[in-house]
Amino acid sequence: RLAVGEELKVVPGPFDAVVDLRTLELTLFLHGRYAGRFRIGLGEDDPTPEGEYTVKAKEVNPTYYGPDVTIDQDDPENPLGELLLDLGGRVYLHATNDESSLGRKGGRGSIRLSAADMEDVFDILTSESEGGMASRVVIRR
Repeated sequence: RLAVGEELKVVPGPFDAVVDLRTLELTLFLHGRYAGRFRIGLGEDDPTPEGEYTVKAKEVNPTYYGPDVTIDQDDPENPLGELLLDLGGRVYLHATNDESSLGRKGGRGSIRLSAADMEDVFDILTSESEGGMASRVVIRR
């Protein structure tokens, strides 16, 4: 918490991210300089497509729409967790309710992060819907 009179450093963005499908890591950059690294998990049934994306929108408590089931946002079985970044083209960064799925490929889904890491990434990356410059996310091997 900030106290009255305490100084706050504001770092102008936008931050960008690189998702490495080989090492299963998401790395943040600010103006081309390293700013942090996070372990991820990937879906195996539907491979994550490589490419360059921008963060289109941020969602809190997203509903999961699977091929054979819809899981409400408040259901503890919802595999998306509480936070989601929509990169467009059905590609997402999202929290997971199963942290054992990190550091490996398995199941369905896009790019998973721990709930704590997703909170950080969610707050750091900016979306088109927020106005200003949206964060760029590059997905590569």
